[in-house]
Amino acid sequence: MRIDSFSIQLARLSQRVRKTGLTFAPEVGSERLNRVVNKNISENDLLNTVNLALTEGWKRIKLYFMIGLPTECQEDIEGIINLIKKVERLGKDIAGKKFSLNVSINAFIPKSHTPFQWTTQEEENKLNEKFNYIAKNIRSKHISYSFPDTKMSIIEALLARGDRRICKVIEDAYKAGCKFDSWREYFKFDKWEETLKKNNADISFYLYREREKEEIFPWDIIDCGVKKDFLWSEWQKALKEIVTEDCRFTDCCGCGLQEECKKVKEVQE
Repeated sequence: MRIDSFSIQLARLSQRVRKTGLTFAPEVGSERLNRVVNKNISENDLLNTVNLALTEGWKRIKLYFMIGLPTECQEDIEGIINLIKKVERLGKDIAGKKFSLNVSINAFIPKSHTPFQWTTQEEENKLNEKFNYIAKNIRSKHISYSFPDTKMSIIEALLARGDRRICKVIEDAYKAGCKFDSWREYFKFDKWEETLKKNNADISFYLYREREKEEIFPWDIIDCGVKKDFLWSEWQKALKEIVTEDCRFTDCCGCGLQEECKKVKEVQE
């Protein structure tokens, strides 16, 4: 559920179908990093929303976070831990012993056509250090948690950021038996390593280097409507922790989709 749109009415309507658990995605644990990712959701917004859900009878809450985001520091990791503990305390106070909190934490992967397409993937050893630190500090009988296989995150990032040279890597990996790799039990990272080596493909070239402003990306041939200059300006604003207001409620931000936005507003009116 969206934290900024959850309401009593929506809670009661969803109860009529089936009351299972509710998932919310604060994604980060600090107000500072919220500004970096341009997500205008405060800690109080989350706690108030969880309080509302618990008051309406839910006893199972799931929280989704990401680590490895640009400019992330130890304080941001501590913020995730503190936020999890606050939700746990809230849950125990309202729902009692039946309360359960599931925490899912994933590795951030910079994707195409976003302001973060210029940044790097965080290295595997650093991600694992952060995952282990969080796990150590949120242990509780009320909390269950899941972390990704960081080697799987490497391949996800490779596929997200690869160019035409990765086509042969994918084909060779498939021929080597990499067919159901989204399931952990079938994931064969060693096969991917072999095919990367065979094709002289360097993972660090795709994952671990900052891009320059004028670099031509493999996906630049695709026009998604949003201007590349706008994405670059958003990347610079992210580094300065400057938030861009939601143009649904304010003036146009000039991303390139003005005509499409006008059509949507006309339909809404």
